[in-house]
Amino acid sequence: MPEHLHRREFIQASAAAAAVITAAGLPGAARAASWTTIDAQVHAYDRNHPGRPWAGTLVGPQEMTGDEMVAAMDAVGVDGAVLVSPFSMYRYDASYVLEVQAKHPDRFCLVKPVDPNDPAVADIIADWKAKKGTVGVRVIMNDKVSTDPADPGVNRVLAAAAKHSLAVNLLCWGRPEQAGQLAARNPNTRLVIDHLGLQQPFEPPPAQPWAELPKMQLHVKEHFLISAAASRFPAYSSLTSLCFRRPEDRRHRARSFRRERASRRGACCPPEKESGATYPAE
Repeated sequence: MPEHLHRREFIQASAAAAAVITAAGLPGAARAASWTTIDAQVHAYDRNHPGRPWAGTLVGPQEMTGDEMVAAMDAVGVDGAVLVSPFSMYRYDASYVLEVQAKHPDRFCLVKPVDPNDPAVADIIADWKAKKGTVGVRVIMNDKVSTDPADPGVNRVLAAAAKHSLAVNLLCWGRPEQAGQLAARNPNTRLVIDHLGLQQPFEPPPAQPWAELPKMQLHVKEHFLISAAASRFPAYSSLTSLCFRRPEDRRHRARSFRRERASRRGACCPPEKESGATYPAE
């Protein structure tokens, strides 16, 4: 892949980001550039305070506001980003990212977590679609979400997302077979496999960072509308650089997903963070 890409070539090579970016687009500077760098997934959040209390905790900075995220993106030349409301802090409340997008409409499009166990989830997705800058929803497939590919709640999310032309991010490590079967049941739904389907470590690097990657590739490779969000790469590497340099790191990524299915870059944390630090496990 050449170092500098024409915008069209970049989008083709960045299917995970393109799946959501092209659904709504990023206006202004990010769209005006001859080629564009989109971060496939970032999180922004306010500090923990009574006005917006956290539901849980997150390994990382005490806050990463929208303004701070924009400054971090500017520092490394990132034009726009898919801003995902952090489940760890806010669960299914996406009000903070809506505020950030309203302040920086040229820089972010939005994804929010939804609860597949909520009987009203289809209506929630319809309401989310109506809000400015929204391009996708996210399912956190934790122990409260059924492992059954036929689960009506999960399939309700996927069907509603397809109806409203929204992508669905699946945080689904340990469930590669279920991800593939969900894709087969919902062929018109654009699925994005978060973090290549790999479990997220709290402190990099894990001992065997790529061990589960072939399993995910095996189960999803036949489904055209599945993309892989290749974010938080530093968490898998022993290097202190955001870009992979070890040959084995590059080979694992390249072999597991075809180039057009892997997003070029996703930080899931401030873009300047390096692998010597701790990272949000989202």
